[in-house]
Amino acid sequence: GVLGKQVGETAEVQAPAGIIQFKIENITS
Repeated sequence: GVLGKQVGETAEVQAPAGIIQFKIENITS
């Protein structure tokens, strides 16, 4: 799951757009 991933890691659980949004949310949080 994505909860086990560290900030900056790619969580490949959805489409590329979803992955990018996931990473942005973690960076801006």
